[in-house]
Amino acid sequence: PILASTGGGSHVALFSFYAVLNAGILGIAYYKAWRELNLVGFAFTFVIGLLWGEQYYRPELFASTEPFLILFFAFYVAIAILFALRRAPQLAHYLDGTIVFGTPIVAFGLQSWLVRGMEFGAAWSALGVAAVYIVLAMALHAIKRDTLRLLVESFLALGVGFATLAVPLALDGRWTSAVWAVEGAAVLWAGVRQGRRLPRIFGVFLQAAAGVAFLSGVERFAVDTPVLNSLYLGSVMVSAAGLFCSYYLERNRQRVSEAELIASQLLFVWGALWWFGGGLAEIHRHAPAQWGWHPQLLFFAVSCAGFGVLWRKLDWNIARFGALAILPLMAVTTLNMLGYTVHQPHPFAHHAYVGWLLGFGVHLWVLRKHEENAEPWLEWLHAAGFWLAAVVLSWEVGWQIYHYVGGRRVWPLIAWAV
Repeated sequence: PILASTGGGSHVALFSFYAVLNAGILGIAYYKAWRELNLVGFAFTFVIGLLWGEQYYRPELFASTEPFLILFFAFYVAIAILFALRRAPQLAHYLDGTIVFGTPIVAFGLQSWLVRGMEFGAAWSALGVAAVYIVLAMALHAIKRDTLRLLVESFLALGVGFATLAVPLALDGRWTSAVWAVEGAAVLWAGVRQGRRLPRIFGVFLQAAAGVAFLSGVERFAVDTPVLNSLYLGSVMVSAAGLFCSYYLERNRQRVSEAELIASQLLFVWGALWWFGGGLAEIHRHAPAQWGWHPQLLFFAVSCAGFGVLWRKLDWNIARFGALAILPLMAVTTLNMLGYTVHQPHPFAHHAYVGWLLGFGVHLWVLRKHEENAEPWLEWLHAAGFWLAAVVLSWEVGWQIYHYVGGRRVWPLIAWAV
């Protein structure tokens, strides 16, 4: 259609031509699983659509453009299902991950471009996509319960992912980083299930791409609403996707290579950094300065307790290091409290004793669960925890003496001697 163009610039004619071509590909897919033809049609349809949209799309063309995007999306969802139906009896990689996961990524990206000027347009679009995939998963499960199990699980994962994505989109129109992270986790999951390395590599790559995209757009995020804003929820989704990839690779260590096991450890660090970084940034933006470091202390304690639960319940070995991190995090909290005594004159100020009790409780609980292990460094954690508690209590008792007892210059030193 590009070579035969008369220069009229009618996008309706262009997309109608592609609709006829894709209808032909869909008809062939009904009779034959021809993956190369599906991929060529998919690439040309959406690449040409992207190039046209970048150069010529205007909001007033929405009514004549949106139906074609929905039609092309429906075509390739149907083609993915037909491909699976034709290949499933052979039990040989019947799921085409490129079409299954590439269709929602590309289509939703184009849809976000079309509705960028509409309030909650991206959020409603995400909910619509989620509904489509969840309904398809339920229908395929009812019709082909065992034959298409992997496709059903993939559609269900996509439905849940887009439903989750609708929450931050309802508050901010940013979508790129969150959807890449979630889709990357889904692609990696399918790659492990199918025993295919390329989707697993692509899934890990998408985690890094999501982080870069997220950080490059941080200054444009709206952060008026505490917690329920796209900046924080987006960082949580990037974290959750990275942690899921780490867990699933470690859980299926027999199916993956040694390099991928190393990648699973790096993905855990990646996910944990996004979790703690996002939480600290959100506290910094919204917690009153006079509270000092009490909110951070509570956040550390609850987060490390959560990692401890994941370690025990899921038998996820590396997650225990997230739980053991409570001690160094409390030490960092202590140093920051000492550096900002204007807002934190003593460690229990602003009811911070709640955070300290919870933090040391998590520390002792994690050490107790490690009693069957013989690692020598556990003894150092016991000792370091004791000395940190001694420092915190000495500081608190010294401040109480200074505050309530006369002769303030000398008497507070007794606390440190004791």
